[in-house]
Amino acid sequence: MSMILGTTTITHFSHTAYVIIGICLIIISILVFVRGRKISNSLKKEDETHFQAMQAYWIAALVLISGIVSLFR
Repeated sequence: MSMILGTTTITHFSHTAYVIIGICLIIISILVFVRGRKISNSLKKEDETHFQAMQAYWIAALVLISGIVSLFR
């Protein structure tokens, strides 16, 4: 959008907005981790691969890191 309009100034969020976004991302990462745990437990019973569970764990970790970075912005 900045390139299309030819402006170089981008509106900055206040610190409060970054804290709110960070908290939301941390909550989402916890929910994704719980979902991955459920997938992992169901796959243990069936002796299948844990690819879906590993995907959920990686997504949860990345979202958690993004949330922590947003908190300290």
